[in-house]
This record gives sequence, structure tokens and C-alpha cells, in this order.
Amino acid sequence: MFTNVNLDKRWKEVLFAAAGLGPNLLMVLMMAYFTDAVIPTGLQADINFWSYGGVIIVYTAIFPILWTIGRIFDGVIDVPLAAVADNLKNKKGKRWIAIFASVVPMIVSYVLCWIPVFGREAGMSTGQLIGNSIWIFFWSIIFFASYTFALITFYGSLSEVCSNQTQRARVAAYKSAFDTISYALVYAAIPAIFKAINIPIYEVAVYLSPIMLTILIPVFLRGKKEVISKNESVSFGTSFALTMRSNPFLKWLIVNCCTFFGLQMFLVAQNSLISGVMNLSVTYAAILNTFAFGPVPLMLFLFNKLRRYKGERFVYQICAISFSVGMISFCLAGQYIWGDNIVPKMIIGSLGAVIGSIGTSGFFMMPYLIPTTIASVEEKITKKNHSAMYFGVQALMTATSGAIASSLIYDYLKLWTAPTSGGETWKCGVSLVPIVATIACIAAFSFCFLMPKRYTAKTIYLDLRAGAIKDLARVKRKRNRLIAKLKIYTTKIEVSDLNYSKSKFLISKYERKINDKLLRLRKKEQELLAIINYRITDSDSSGDEEKRLVANDSVLINVSLFILTAGLFGLINLFIDLEKIKKLGAKIKPHEYLLLYLSLIIPFLNIYTSHFFNKNLEQIGAANHLKINTFKKLTFICDLLIPLFLNIIGIVIRTNNFNVISDGIYIKEKSLWQKK
Repeated sequence: MFTNVNLDKRWKEVLFAAAGLGPNLLMVLMMAYFTDAVIPTGLQADINFWSYGGVIIVYTAIFPILWTIGRIFDGVIDVPLAAVADNLKNKKGKRWIAIFASVVPMIVSYVLCWIPVFGREAGMSTGQLIGNSIWIFFWSIIFFASYTFALITFYGSLSEVCSNQTQRARVAAYKSAFDTISYALVYAAIPAIFKAINIPIYEVAVYLSPIMLTILIPVFLRGKKEVISKNESVSFGTSFALTMRSNPFLKWLIVNCCTFFGLQMFLVAQNSLISGVMNLSVTYAAILNTFAFGPVPLMLFLFNKLRRYKGERFVYQICAISFSVGMISFCLAGQYIWGDNIVPKMIIGSLGAVIGSIGTSGFFMMPYLIPTTIASVEEKITKKNHSAMYFGVQALMTATSGAIASSLIYDYLKLWTAPTSGGETWKCGVSLVPIVATIACIAAFSFCFLMPKRYTAKTIYLDLRAGAIKDLARVKRKRNRLIAKLKIYTTKIEVSDLNYSKSKFLISKYERKINDKLLRLRKKEQELLAIINYRITDSDSSGDEEKRLVANDSVLINVSLFILTAGLFGLINLFIDLEKIKKLGAKIKPHEYLLLYLSLIIPFLNIYTSHFFNKNLEQIGAANHLKINTFKKLTFICDLLIPLFLNIIGIVIRTNNFNVISDGIYIKEKSLWQKK
């Protein structure tokens, strides 16, 4: 096959991760607002903005079922489409033809879902309501199928275009950052902006549809040379069997289905929770969602740091608990507790949103990172690439759990309302959503104990090896049965009344048939022995990123964190860089610690901090024969202009120098390992 994407530059990694931004943003927008727009019974504040004039435009008895079928179909179609994406070949690259084939139907069907051709006015007949329901169902099927084909192709390519686990984790983090941007735009910026100019949400969805073209980005990220892979094509049956026999993947799948159930139910109901249960307008919704998604880039950074030290299982359990706390806060800030008193609603809701953002960061990153890690290690060991199948099976399971949660249960749950003594309507069904979703997250927390602590290459290989040992025993038993069968048949023919030439012909014919089967079994046996005897090395492992004395960081991500956190990352970065400089061998005296910490609160003391890092980085660079440029004059001028330790220029320079040192030491040590 040919792979026409080469992520040999950091900016290419960022652009590649951005490819899914457009389709994901519009999928999030549809999942967040579509069912409330067509069945607005759970809404109260700004109902005309969130729906088609507050009118129910579908037949409520059947639409939730049809929408659920559409969502489940989205999951079911993922598996065969994943097999197609894994085996596509053409002169422009193995996978990218799938994106070209799906992008036009994806955009067209998405737009038509939002245009109810049978009417949107009050008092529609049952026939019109049923007509709209079937119309939306038909186009949603096409949209889900084309969206799936494009995105599974994109996700499945990660194991191919990334050279190691460190790069995969980095691209996954970038992709998660773009997911965060999608959610922040959908839940905060888009409602605030378009409500201000009085454009309803269904028109917004149509106007934004061209941004799906971001999915074409990978097609243009071509390297200077085509890379030829010798890996064989994998049949649908083999690919599906390999996927479903991966114990690390299946354990993750159980956990992910639980969290996805809770996440999807909460996200699709968030609009009703804010508008209906909390009775807050679009403006307050934008503020709450800013608290929910604004901190996610910083949480992603901390998530990655903690993942390196504690492993994926521990960090994901923290995510499940924090998200549960965030969801419950929306109940505690309800209209039925605080009435029209907005202040406590906003305080409780904002605090819960920030706590929940910890969980959101993990929910964004892990479904992308774990399948690609498993697929990439498996490809290296078995020489079989079927990474899209992992995403296909994952999408099947999550789409099913998400459809049941957000389409079936939620759409019927929000119809449950009750009058209050004050003459208002209590959205009692919607009020139960955080509780149901929290139960799902607690289940995920418990199932996490089934997962390995870390998804390293060694963990994945040991599972592959255990499966190969079992398969080898089965192959040997099957081979012995065939040999025994041949002997029995030969004896039977020899003692029969057939003449010599006839019996010899029959035995020879049957022997050729058995030998063909034995040949296939021998080939299978050799493949299994290759897996069993494979020697796992550091270059195979996600431990490759732990081998570095100091892990690399992205300058772009650090700058983005600085901007998105309004400079708060500058404070956190001091402690991160102190940890790095100590690992590299710098000796920090007590009075230096004091001055460094005081630089966070005393103006202009950051001049000393920059001098401290510049001096130590130069010494470490010189000791390792590495060229370090600290730009002393530039940092001094910037420190004068920005009197507190929030200097973005200093962060950029230090991050770059730390990466130079990290790469230099790693290359030198790696050459020593190889010699040994």
C-alpha cells in the first residue's frame, strides 16, 4: 500500500489532528440540539431560538424510536465500513479515497436533516408530523453512514502515519484540543453569538455545514516520498476476529460504553437542563459552558502528565468521578430549589462545570489513544494493519449505548413533566438525567479495575502472545486430526474391493486435499510462532516516552494553553519547568527556590527567573554538546514589559530548548542501547 501522509513536522501533526474539527463540531451540534429542536418539550427559556418556533415538528410516538434506530445503524455500519477503509488501495494513498467518496453526501444529508419539508408551523396534521419524522430518519441514515466512513478512515490512519507512541499521544492530545474547541463553540460561543443576532439554531446548523471540508486536510499533507508498506490486506472476518479477541481492547470497550452512555445523555440534555431545569437564558448558558469547556485544554495537559506517572486506568477513574460531580451540580442548581435567584444557580453550576471539565478531557482523549496504541503494536508484531476496525467496533458499541441513552431514554424522559404549585411546569424527567448519567459513570469507574494499569506495548503483546499460544494448540490439534483422518481414509480404501489403480487414484486425490489444508495450517503455525517468539523492545512500547529523561512538549500547545487560560498556564509552567531542570541535573539552592516562587507575585522578579533557566539550560546544553539559544536580550525586554512571571515569549524559548535537550540526550542514549 501507499501512505501519502508524513507527519515529519510538528505543524503537520497539528494540522492532521484538525482534520476532524469540522465534521465533529457539526456532529456535536446535532447531538446537542437536534432532538430538542424538533421536540422542544424540555425547553423553557429562549425556546424560539432553540427550536422551530417552539413547535413540535415530528410525531413524538415514533420519532425517538426512528432516531434511535438511526443512531444504532450508525454503529452497525461502522464495522463493515471499517473493513473497507482498512483494505482500500489506490495510487493516491491507501485510505484517502474514502474521504473523497463520503464528503459530499455527508454535507448534503446533514443540511437536509435540518430542513423539515413537510412543514414547521403549529397545528400540523399527523401525516405531516409522520412525514417529517421519516424525512429526517432517511437523511440521518445517509449522514451517519458517510460521516462514519470519513471519520473512521481518518482515525484508523493514525497508527500508520505516526512513528511511535509518543507521537500518537501527542497527536491524540492535539485532536482532543480541537474536540474541546468544538464543544466550546457549540455549547458556549455559537449560542451566544447567534442568539445576539437572532438566528435560530436550525439555521446556524445549515450555515456552518461547509466547515466539514476540514476532513480533506490529510489528503494534502503529503511527504516528499511515498512510503511502501509490506503489510498484507486483512479480510473482514480476520479483522473482526482479531479485534474481538483483544482483551485489553474489550476491557476498555466495557468502560467506554458506560462513560459514553452517561456523557451522551448529559450532553444532549445539557440544553434542557440549563433552559428547563435551571431556567437560565442563552447568555447564562454560554457562561456555564465556558466554565465547562474552557479549562479542558489545561486539563488535557494535566491529564497527559498524570497518565505518564500513574497510567491510563487511574486517570480515567478520576475523570469518571469528576464528571459525575459536575453533572449532579446541574440538579443542585435547579429552579425548583432556588426559584428565580440566579446567583446561587450560577455559582453551583460554574463550580460543577469546572470540576466536570477534568472528566471531559479524558473522555475526549482516551477513545482516540487506546485503539491506535493497540492497533499500532499489533501491526508491528503481526504485520496486519486493521486499525479502522478497532474504531469501527468501538463506534458500534458506543453508538448503541449513546443511542439508547440520548435518543430513546432521554427523548421519552423529557416528555415527563408535572405542574407546580406556582403554576409553572416542573421538568421532572429532565431533572433525572444527571442522576442516570452519574450511575453510568460510577459503573465505568468500577469496570476500570478490569483494565490494565497502563496500555503499554508489553501489555498488548502479552495478550497477543497468550492468544497465539491458544491458537497454536488448536492448530496442532486440527493438524493431528487431519493426519489421522488421512490415515483412516487410506486404510479404508486399501481394504476395500477397489482395484489398485482406482484406490491409488482416490488416495492421491484425498491426500492432495488434506495436504492443501495442512499447508495452510503450517503457514498459520509459522505466523503464531513468530508472535510467540517476538522480542518486545523499547522502540515498540509506549514506554518509549518514559525512556526520555525529559518528555517533549509542543510549543503550539503551550502557547494555546497560555492564551486559553488567560496567563494562568504561565504560573503552572514554572513548576513544570523546575521539575524538568532538576531531572536534567540542575542543582537548585533553597534561596533560588524562594526567589523563583516569589517571582509569581513580585513584579519584575521574573527577570531573575529567566536568568536562572537560561544559565542552567546553557550549562546542560554545553555538557551534552548541544546548541542552545536562550535569546537573553529578547527575554529581558519581555520581562521588563510584563512585570509578573506570565511571559509567553519565555515559555516558548524554554519549551524549545527543553525539546532540543530532550531529543539530543535521547538520541545519544538510544545509540548506546542499540550498541548493547
